[in-house]
Parts: sequence; C-alpha cells; structure tokens
Amino acid sequence: MQAKSGKEDAVVQLMTRYASLIKATAGRYFLPGAEHDDVIQEGWIGFWSAIQHFDNRRHGYFAGFAKLCVSRQIVSAVVRATRAKHQILNSAWSLDQPGRDGTHDGFWMDMLPGNHEPSPEIFIADREASLQLIHKLKCELTPLERKVFEARRHGKSYEEISRTVNRPRKTIDNALQRIRRKLKKTRQDI
Repeated sequence: MQAKSGKEDAVVQLMTRYASLIKATAGRYFLPGAEHDDVIQEGWIGFWSAIQHFDNRRHGYFAGFAKLCVSRQIVSAVVRATRAKHQILNSAWSLDQPGRDGTHDGFWMDMLPGNHEPSPEIFIADREASLQLIHKLKCELTPLERKVFEARRHGKSYEEISRTVNRPRKTIDNALQRIRRKLKKTRQDI
C-alpha cells in the first residue's frame, strides 16, 4: 500500500475518500468536555493508525479495517474522558475564554486575583456580577437544565444527577453541553 510507505499523494487520496466515514462515525459519539472537532480529530488518529497497520493478508478490505480503527480510537477517547479521575477537567470552564463581568472586558483568567486579596468592593462587585450571570442564565434554561445546573453547581457527579432527575447519563451530558453553550451566549450578552 503506497500510503503506508508515506507517499503523500496516496495518503491525501485516502483521506479525501474516507473523510465522510470519519465525520459520520464521529457524529455518533459525544466526548465530554470537548468540541465536536475533537471527536473528529480522534477519528483521524484512528484512520492514520489504520493506514500504518493495515495488512491485506490479515485484514481483508481496507474500508472495514479503517472503520474499525476509527471507531476504536473514538471509543477509547470517550472512555478516557469519562473516567472519574478526569471529571474535574472535563467539566471545567476554560479560563482562556473571553468573559465580561460588567466591570472588566478580557479573559476570565485576567479577573483572578494575584498574590493579594481583592478589596471588599471588588469582591462584592465580582459576586454581584456572578449572581447576575447565574440569574440571566437560569432564565434561558429549561426546567431539566435548571435542575442539572443546580446539581452540578453543588458538586454532584453525573451519576448522582442522573439518579436525582431520573434520566440517563447521556441526557445529563447533553443538558450540560446546552448549558455551556447558553452560558457562553449569556456572557456575551452581558
């Protein structure tokens, strides 16, 4: 196989031919704490692995082997991302994202105090801005999303939230993704 030996034209041709397979496979999975493009990227990693390890004497057709490698890579990424030890990272909000609190334009990281404690005025203003953001966000949420949001704010795990609202974990994942999108939009509107 020419692509396996590193021939660039052959690799590009395979990538073009199998791009829709990778996107379709990635579309069936959700990676907590990641963008959809990250799932697609995992699919491309699996596809590259298929190119490197394909042996037509052992694997038959490349298409079937590639699909298997892509699916396995994505599933492995989902399993890694949902492990309990990564829960804090998966549910964290990026400090590098733009944020506006009514008194400060810039990134959330810029609003963190340095080595000194903030003055009481700044503390109260930040608290007020946070409460305002939460109040506006809650107005945008569905009843289920409000329950999930409050439970998550109080440190409950996906499983605990799932039991509390009597919905599957996937529903909780989807609700949290919608909440994140609404929070981002709400932050932009403030």
